[in-house]
Amino acid sequence: TRTNHYIIYIDENAITNLKIGDIIKTVDQKLISSLEEIKEIVNKKEVGEQVAFTVERNKKIKECYATVYEINGNKYVGISMQTTYDYDTNPNISLKFSSNESGPSGGLLLTLSIYNHLIKEDITHGMKIAGTGTIDWDGNVGPIGGVKYKLNGAIKDKADVFIVPKGENYEEAISLQEKYNYKIKIIGVSTFEEALEKLEEMTK
Repeated sequence: TRTNHYIIYIDENAITNLKIGDIIKTVDQKLISSLEEIKEIVNKKEVGEQVAFTVERNKKIKECYATVYEINGNKYVGISMQTTYDYDTNPNISLKFSSNESGPSGGLLLTLSIYNHLIKEDITHGMKIAGTGTIDWDGNVGPIGGVKYKLNGAIKDKADVFIVPKGENYEEAISLQEKYNYKIKIIGVSTFEEALEKLEEMTK
């Protein structure tokens, strides 16, 4: 697995020669894996000090900086980043998305779809599956916003099952189902494995 950390936002208050699209290699000569690690480095600096960034830009290595500033007692350098993951798979997997199919809230359903194409059996068992929820590296399912709209979309698409993160998301979905008498099976899950188990249970 290979990871890349891209700068996707630079605040108007930032004092830096970083550019959107730069791939972060090191921050103060340290390899980093998350924005939180950059925040830790920034918080140890004094306001006005510079944080050193080594980045890849147009396939060339650049030495850059960002100056620490303060707003309401919090220290910033004014950037946000996104981490991407490249996997070597066997068999090779090619994914194609339309512009409206991106975003973290589709993580769980995308993972289920990929898994379903890699095994012999059909985990849907002929049912039309809809749902929402983020997914992390370890298969944990996380909450999302806009459950109402996603559930409405599932109803309009005549889905048989709606998979949703446990907790507030599940409770909201059940409340909407009771209020509008939706005829759909709502499943609350906290992990990828639990989603598989509950889909299997529905066929027994």
